[in-house]
Amino acid sequence: MRPTCVVPVVFLLALLVPAAAQPARGPVTIPFAPRAGEAVRYRVERGGKERAGGHPVQSIDLTATAAVRVLAALPEGYRLSWTFTDVHVESEGGVVGPTLGGATAFGILSGLTVTFEVDRSAQPRRLLNGRTLRAAFLRAVRADEDRPGAFADLQAAGLREDFRRRLSNPTALADLVLDEPRLLALVSGQALTPGRPTTAEVSRESPLTSAPVRTALTVRLDSLGGDAARVGWEAVADREALVESIRAVLEAATPGRVDAAYLAELAPTLALEERATLVVGLERGWVRRAEYVKAARVAGRERIEEARFRLLR
Repeated sequence: MRPTCVVPVVFLLALLVPAAAQPARGPVTIPFAPRAGEAVRYRVERGGKERAGGHPVQSIDLTATAAVRVLAALPEGYRLSWTFTDVHVESEGGVVGPTLGGATAFGILSGLTVTFEVDRSAQPRRLLNGRTLRAAFLRAVRADEDRPGAFADLQAAGLREDFRRRLSNPTALADLVLDEPRLLALVSGQALTPGRPTTAEVSRESPLTSAPVRTALTVRLDSLGGDAARVGWEAVADREALVESIRAVLEAATPGRVDAAYLAELAPTLALEERATLVVGLERGWVRRAEYVKAARVAGRERIEEARFRLLR
């Protein structure tokens, strides 16, 4: 009698192989190994908005093209430059003009070139042309003051003066102009295993106080396909650290007069979360696409920052 079903021998053998004998995918290191002289271009989109009680207060959106060039390979890293062109800014509810708004919010001006050094994992470590950048931003401040009626606006004048103070601080200036490279470099150099997220305690700057706070950073390898990896990460600030950060700012402003009851009431409303997804080439480590969101909340107010990058080549 002929059998009604024939099961291939290969299939039967596969069923008999123990699961432990199947090859396991090991960790994958996200590289950063560009060549000296190499250049790429990104389409950059940045956005920011503030809401109070669920209602919009102000928003700003910026688009630009960024030309990234590897100027030199160094013993401990690389020298890079980012040049921004085709910058377009739209804003609603802002107190300064769009050009200065884009500069204060994102550290971007049309024609601006940022030159800096990074380590082998692409993390920025030294800004090289701070004096030139400061001069360019100060020209944008003076141009904003020349807008009709702008000089008499006290709120705008206060924002411009605060920006001048930030520019006089080398650390604050570097933080402003190196935001985009830092966003793209956060996962570079990490060894990641599919299905095994890594979590570490790090310090991340809080937009609520402009001070670093204790944060849990989780990085995961979502998928591998061809010559690219899809990587995600999220950072959640410790609420007690946020409270202490605000306490320190208030104490510095009004020594001995910080209201503990006010802080206790404020604490449940505090939150700072970041998340990002990146597609990274595994040959030399250039990010091909990236999306990033940061949300800060306090006492019914919410501030959201967004960034998107797309490799143009």
